[in-house]
Amino acid sequence: MNQSSYSNKLLFISLFCLFLSHFCLGQVSKKTYQTILANNVDLVKIHIEGANVEVKETKGSRILVETVIRLSVPNEALLNFVIKNGRYTLVQTQDESRRELLLEVKKDKNVILVKGEACTEQVTYTIYVPSFIKALKT
Repeated sequence: MNQSSYSNKLLFISLFCLFLSHFCLGQVSKKTYQTILANNVDLVKIHIEGANVEVKETKGSRILVETVIRLSVPNEALLNFVIKNGRYTLVQTQDESRRELLLEVKKDKNVILVKGEACTEQVTYTIYVPSFIKALKT
């Protein structure tokens, strides 16, 4: 292999790695989990706007919510802060007389600003509901 060919390959690999590192550092993501006791519940109503929602059946007696959050900025400390403050935790409202449970997101979410720019967030909820409970997305 001659010196010119070797240099070209090294340059290409270096530029490719630089491109990948820039692409990978452009966002941050994390998974969180929430367990919900489903005592005396026959129906779960899920009212979540502005996020992807998938409902899956599971065995057991608890509802498990898996949340995947992606922010458009590479700031893991910011992501941990908003998660810790409950931004993505589902609010539970139980109607015992009708044996229903309503799951919804907080209504007063402020826009996340980083250096004066709005940060975009992608949120995906996967909700595992016991097989004996009916789930309804509203």
